[in-house]
Amino acid sequence: MAFQILERDAFTVLGVEEEFARIEREDPGFVKIWLERFEAKHEQVQPLSIDKAYYGIFFYPPERVGRPGRYLAGMQVAQIPETPADWVVREIPAAQYAVFATTLAQIGDTTDQALVRWLPEAAYEHDYPKPHFDFMPPEATRADSAVTVWIPIRHKT
Repeated sequence: MAFQILERDAFTVLGVEEEFARIEREDPGFVKIWLERFEAKHEQVQPLSIDKAYYGIFFYPPERVGRPGRYLAGMQVAQIPETPADWVVREIPAAQYAVFATTLAQIGDTTDQALVRWLPEAAYEHDYPKPHFDFMPPEATRADSAVTVWIPIRHKT
């Protein structure tokens, strides 16, 4: 798999969050968080966004085994005057990332390939508990739109 190694400073995301055992992108719950919960307040959040891009962020509990994670659908913000009801603000820590280019239609398959096939064979491991995320630029509106998957990594010890 082709990838780039990039450093990214910490950043803040405002959005809606739900618990998940394993997110399936065709799952009605995954579609619901974006199309129903996020879109309901998009007009409030979009003007606060720094880059107008969308972030799908996967948070995992430090102990990982047998515990569900959290999924945040949101946008990067600097400062916000007030958090809309039922929304959260989360700080994403600085990290080194393996970044995989893909399309909106293939984002789930790319993430699975990166985590299940590429990562076990790589010289890196997932830098838990840092979250991995999907980055979707504002123009990513079609199935063939370019997006990226960001996996936080560290060298295997």
